[in-house]
Amino acid sequence: MSEKMLHNNLEQIKKTINKLQNKIKSTNKKIKNYTKAEQAIRQALLFRLQTPTDETVEYIKNSQTTDYHDHDELLEDLQNENRQES
Repeated sequence: MSEKMLHNNLEQIKKTINKLQNKIKSTNKKIKNYTKAEQAIRQALLFRLQTPTDETVEYIKNSQTTDYHDHDELLEDLQNENRQES
């Protein structure tokens, strides 16, 4: 190969490398933006899950206390009711 051909090949390779590096930068920027959006959506969903709706708040306000002392007692009573209905 001639020196001129080698020089042209070198320039082409440099251009290709530069284009690929620009694509990498662009892709990394897109990934960063999507990651930020993903985190914002996750935080919004977590906030939504942790914040009761007005309906839930009203239900809690209007609820009445029970005479059950523990969870097992409640389950036993529910099972007895189900047996009686069957």
